Amino acid sequence: RFMEATDLMIHRGPDDEGYLAVDLKGGSCGDSRRFDLFLGHRRLAIIDLSSAGKQPMLAAGNRYQLIYNGEIYNYLELRSELKSRGHVFFSDTDTEVLLTCLTECGRKAFAKLNGMWALAFVDLKERSVLLSRDRFGIKPLYVLMDDDAIYFASEVKAICRGARRRFPVNAKAVARFIGQSLLDA
Repeated sequence: RFMEATDLMIHRGPDDEGYLAVDLKGGSCGDSRRFDLFLGHRRLAIIDLSSAGKQPMLAAGNRYQLIYNGEIYNYLELRSELKSRGHVFFSDTDTEVLLTCLTECGRKAFAKLNGMWALAFVDLKERSVLLSRDRFGIKPLYVLMDDDAIYFASEVKAICRGARRRFPVNAKAVARFIGQSLLDA
């Protein structure tokens, strides 16, 4: 069902797809049927059209995993800065630069970024997942906390498919949204 949820968003990234299933409790990676974390990605290749930009992107012996949607405008400057500190890059993607920034600086990396993004950054050693979106929310990131699971995606329909359920419409929220939208017109 999670691959189906990712496939619902093929229009967001028709160039490539990538999946990762992780057993955070056991720490193993693979595509087994027992997993605590599933990452699915649809890629729209813009900067580096090669397969080197495939996501989820891995770093530091697969300790870190990143799925990301967006564009980091200052990635060339960040890349130069990171190269000067000894980092080696294998692609021309802003994704690899972002992943390297996150592995080196953690949450402090966001202060360095100029761009738009929605991402999930996974540290398998710490068994943690960091979700982030840009300061202005240009790139969508929807999150559902449901009982013992957390679902996230760039579109609500993928969350509904992953969670295997529909959610009731909140009529008051819809009316408020439409009212605010009409006021902005």
